[in-house]
Amino acid sequence: MHTIKGVAGFLGLEPIVETAHKAEDILGKLRNVEFVISPAINDLLLKAADKIREYLEKAENQEELEPDNELLSQLEDVLKNPNKYSDKYTTHHKYTTVSKVLNSSEKCR
Repeated sequence: MHTIKGVAGFLGLEPIVETAHKAEDILGKLRNVEFVISPAINDLLLKAADKIREYLEKAENQEELEPDNELLSQLEDVLKNPNKYSDKYTTHHKYTTVSKVLNSSEKCR
């Protein structure tokens, strides 16, 4: 996301920059375990990736890029209200890390 955002900024493709920036912020918070992935957050990140792909195709064809304000609002809402996008499993297991899951699965063998 970071590279796409940087190149899009250099080329003046602002809708790509905005979408990639918000998606990158969400990915950073997930990486820092500020909140956890849920199906709703995953779906929004996939929508952002699809939208960026669509923008790139339009840019290649020299078509005008219009910001997807609904998607941008949803991504911003995840950043402001992550608990709204949690489900019972992810909320209950909020502090589970990959290493904990791997260690517990090794004990089952």
